[in-house]
Amino acid sequence: MTTNKFKISAIVGVDGGNSNLKLVWGDKQDQRVLIPNVIATADRQRPYFEPEKDPLSGLHVSINSGALQNVRGMHYVGQLAAQAEDKEEVPAAAKKSESDQHYIVLLTSLAYLAVKLAKEQGHGSDEIEATFSLGASLSINECKDVKSRKRFKERLTGFHQIEFLQTPGLEDVKVKLQIQDAKVGLEGVPALMALTTNPNGSMKNEEVANSAVMVADIGGGSMDIPIITPDGVMNTFTDGDDIGTNHYLDKIIEDIAIKKNIQLKSRGQLLRYLLQGKYEISYKGHKYNIKDIIDQHLGSLAQKTYKAIDKQWSKMPEVDYCYLVGGGSVVLSPYIKQVNEAPGTNTLPIRFCHPVSESIWLNAIGNRRVAEAVFGHETDE
Repeated sequence: MTTNKFKISAIVGVDGGNSNLKLVWGDKQDQRVLIPNVIATADRQRPYFEPEKDPLSGLHVSINSGALQNVRGMHYVGQLAAQAEDKEEVPAAAKKSESDQHYIVLLTSLAYLAVKLAKEQGHGSDEIEATFSLGASLSINECKDVKSRKRFKERLTGFHQIEFLQTPGLEDVKVKLQIQDAKVGLEGVPALMALTTNPNGSMKNEEVANSAVMVADIGGGSMDIPIITPDGVMNTFTDGDDIGTNHYLDKIIEDIAIKKNIQLKSRGQLLRYLLQGKYEISYKGHKYNIKDIIDQHLGSLAQKTYKAIDKQWSKMPEVDYCYLVGGGSVVLSPYIKQVNEAPGTNTLPIRFCHPVSESIWLNAIGNRRVAEAVFGHETDE
């Protein structure tokens, strides 16, 4: 590595979910990153034998930022943190504007992005100055609170310093990060923008774009249900619910421990199984089928989710469609379909993104498009 400083700038879409944080900085599949929203306290020296193959598997950082209550601190982040005994996963009721954990994971992910963009331009500097403009979003409960929205933006914008410690391939790289500005909106709304616009801003899915649409954004801690018409968000009828996947993931992990005597490491590990459709897991050389436990809890969550959607729809019955988005919609899609198609049910026009796995990225994609419209086209120095 050289000791020369390198400057980089970009417009980035952020979706800070309770389970995973997603970043999008372009229109290609390789211009995305997902990091589990998990942290753990760390020392400067890691107790390890061999470095991980991927930096994202071994994020070990020191952060100096006025956005944090403890301005200075060392942390494991993401996959590495999920293996720690003192790992911190986001509580269901946590607010992004108040939770240090959200900022730690976000700042780490942006620092990682800065290094990645610098390397892609052929620079291996150990000091990087990155200037980012962000598109981000908050849940309905936080977004309608003017103070929370203002606090979130204030904590994001400004200067932050991130040093990669014993992160494989990034050792001792320092990133001086400036978040120049942030456009903060309502979760679920950016997802609809991603569904109805092309990367260049032109319209697609005109039928949907010209209709009254309800978006059920199912996250780890809550479900946001904005209603959007061609005239904008219907503030009177937009609402949220405390239904989220994290509580049910925890119950699945608890039941697997009781009924199968298997200790899963984290929600993230279970979520990976669910996203892969993997119901048979290996544990101490034996295979165990956990589908019955998963079906029980996700079936219950699907019932509650469906009832909440139906109740919200009754407030504005002229809504034409309901799109289910967010990470929760991926794992719940077969169960929601089963509830909606059950005999005697007045089937609702519920739609999913195709492929449904793309639902995870819709808010981040939409947030980037909003930020581009506000801050201009992405530029690199």
